[in-house]
Amino acid sequence: MDCEYNRHGNDIKMLRYYHSGLTKVANLEARTVFPDIVVHKRGNDKDNLLIIEIKKSDSGQDNRPDLEKLKAFTGDQFRYKVGLFLLFDVERKCLCCARCFSAGKEVNPISRSSLKEFMCSE
Repeated sequence: MDCEYNRHGNDIKMLRYYHSGLTKVANLEARTVFPDIVVHKRGNDKDNLLIIEIKKSDSGQDNRPDLEKLKAFTGDQFRYKVGLFLLFDVERKCLCCARCFSAGKEVNPISRSSLKEFMCSE
């Protein structure tokens, strides 16, 4: 397995119909994307296992583009089996949000009990 982040064969990984403005572009223009972490086997899409986007709570950035990216990467174009969004609370030094994606959509939320030692206490 390999954690190289933006290659698709010899080309740079690009998403069709992905627009950082939160809307899908209905044309053939592709956009270069740089996921935070991927786990896959080089050279084909059948072993695309995991894509992760990570943010800090104090970044002030909108998380929606990352969520859209995870939907796109787990969808038909690259077919990553699992997409994971992690949001860390930097002040409290813990994970405050974890969301999971598969087959181009968000799946059942990750339970707090399964991540208990990493999650912020209420």
